[in-house]
Amino acid sequence: MIKYFLWLILICLTPLWGQEFAKGITVDLREPEYCEGVLHTTKGGVISGPDMRLQALDIKYTRKVVEGQPVHTIEAEGELLLEFGEYIFVGEALEFDLQTHTGRLYNGRTALEPWFFGGEIIDLLADGNYFVEGAYLTTSENVDQDWQIRAGSALLIDKQFVDAKNVQFRFQGIPLFWLPKFKADLDSIFNSPIRYSVRWGGRRTRVGLKYEFFSWRRFKAFWILDYSLKRGLGTGLETYYSSPDHKETLETVNYFGKMPSIVHPNDKVRYRIQGVYSNLLLEDSVSVDLTWDKLSDLDMPSDYSDRGLEINNAMRTQLHVRRQDPNWITNFTTRVRVNGFQTVKQELPTLQGRWRPKEIGRTGIIANTQLVTSYLDFKYSNGLMHVHDYHSSRVGLVHNYLRPFHLGAATWTPTAGLVAINYSNSPHRGGDRWVVVGQFCSDLNTRIHRYYGDCKHVWIPYAKYSYYTFPTTGPHHHYIFDIDDGWYRLNMLRLGAQQNFYMKDANGVIHRILMADVWTQAFFDTPTLPYTFTNLYCNLVFNTSLRLRHVIQSAWDLHRHRIAYVNFRTEWTLSSDFAMSFEYRHRYPFDWRKVDHTNFILESFHSNEALLHSELSDRRDTLLLHAYYRLNPDWAIEFECREGWRRKHQPAYTEWEIDLLGLLFSACHVKFSYCRLVDGARYGVTFSLGLNRPETLGGAPVIPCLEY
Repeated sequence: MIKYFLWLILICLTPLWGQEFAKGITVDLREPEYCEGVLHTTKGGVISGPDMRLQALDIKYTRKVVEGQPVHTIEAEGELLLEFGEYIFVGEALEFDLQTHTGRLYNGRTALEPWFFGGEIIDLLADGNYFVEGAYLTTSENVDQDWQIRAGSALLIDKQFVDAKNVQFRFQGIPLFWLPKFKADLDSIFNSPIRYSVRWGGRRTRVGLKYEFFSWRRFKAFWILDYSLKRGLGTGLETYYSSPDHKETLETVNYFGKMPSIVHPNDKVRYRIQGVYSNLLLEDSVSVDLTWDKLSDLDMPSDYSDRGLEINNAMRTQLHVRRQDPNWITNFTTRVRVNGFQTVKQELPTLQGRWRPKEIGRTGIIANTQLVTSYLDFKYSNGLMHVHDYHSSRVGLVHNYLRPFHLGAATWTPTAGLVAINYSNSPHRGGDRWVVVGQFCSDLNTRIHRYYGDCKHVWIPYAKYSYYTFPTTGPHHHYIFDIDDGWYRLNMLRLGAQQNFYMKDANGVIHRILMADVWTQAFFDTPTLPYTFTNLYCNLVFNTSLRLRHVIQSAWDLHRHRIAYVNFRTEWTLSSDFAMSFEYRHRYPFDWRKVDHTNFILESFHSNEALLHSELSDRRDTLLLHAYYRLNPDWAIEFECREGWRRKHQPAYTEWEIDLLGLLFSACHVKFSYCRLVDGARYGVTFSLGLNRPETLGGAPVIPCLEY
């Protein structure tokens, strides 16, 4: 019946067809009345057109000519639902001009999960943008919102960017903060725009605020303010930028505070100027990484971050540029010391080139070359006494040849080469020094496997012999800047076997359920090591199930009949709500602090007795525990603990932290913390408004799961 009635209306409007009215409009009204070009109903209906659809109870549809101009409008109210562009609005009333494709919605609101936003008046613009008067943004589903961001006016541009004026942050109707102007990117607005923290106890009693006052086109800026009852006021600025392709990123921290530190009470003004920049250029063949961290004092990283059990240190101030070509790789590095309390090897700069290994003719011999040139300046911390800075240019060449031979199921690879380093300065009477070391290695291994149903066992026995000649200049006669300068005679054989067990599940996915690597080291004609075989080593990784994993790294002293070291770690994800990890570390006195524990040149040069009475002796026991449990979708508890004892010249310690993480009302994140450190207890409360960006996690939560 309605369709026939509408056809009658269109026939009556035939004289108007000569005018240019908006096209593609479909009108479907229930029991409408027609008068002078106006269709009106109070029984409900639907009107749809390009990029819009309206549904309401009371609708007036106008299509007529006034003073020679086409008038094509809609007026609607009552249970109003409007689809316009990317959003679906509900509101009280609507005025819409179909000719200009613009309109005005009164007391309208829409949603962008999990956000709700709207305003007293929403102007629907022809370019797809929105201008809102009396705007608000919240995550509360109720009409009486728990919290909201309120603005006098706001402009939504390109369906993504918000430009607001006269902005207030309200909680339970109480204004908490005000800004004259605010810009934000809806793509990043999931992150909490304002965060408060209160921490007391120990030596870091403070109240803090972090406010995101600017967010536009992948650039964010945060204003930081904190106050310590005993130490004073601090303020700063944090900025973050990421390009659309994520190839260029920038993070900066600029913080200043008029507050003395605990260790240096006379330092009134304290600061931190920190940044990290990275970029990929020339079709990703060039990477640029720049970091800097200027601090007023040694304690500033911990005082600024203040994250419980975490140990915070100053970052390096350096520039690293890497260029990768199919046939060569070049690295340019420059590092400087900007903080007097640091001990730093300055590189002013270092240029490293490495060429793609090439076969010499058809001999099967592969040549490998690496060249490094540097000017190095080693500066000790200004707080250290009886030490002297030193500097020298260093040019190093590493060149070797290798030739693999296939002996049935085994592969034998002999290697011969040299390391040549020139220093322009030396500790005795100055002058340049050459350090030349010959390298000879022989690697023999094979791979044997067998199937047991859906299980595959792979056995890889191996033997590797390494011989380094005496250097032309001993370690005492040239400067040692880092491990690349630590060359000395080495005559060593490594014997071992690696076991791997693979299992195919019902879905055809292959899992490695066990990896075991057992080996020993033999040293020949080495006066500092009176025994040929020293330790028996074992690395074991065992997956009991997809949710339970064990890692064991250990060594047994064959002559002292003691455990040299052991690292035992268990990671267990019991469910999607509960995960935990446990780790035990043990070191006996003859285990040394080294950058690379597979490098034994240190033991070949120094005797065990000399190392035992040095700071390199690493006797200690450590126990680590980390657990996370999600009580319900809104609350979780996290526990961390570390305990250490038997450390040389250091007392035993026990430190732990427990955090209760929750969501109050609809969008108030809360973190209650209790941290027990060596220097005392610490309590803290942190809360922020707004929801964090949803993360897609498969299975159990990652530890730690939440960060505020």
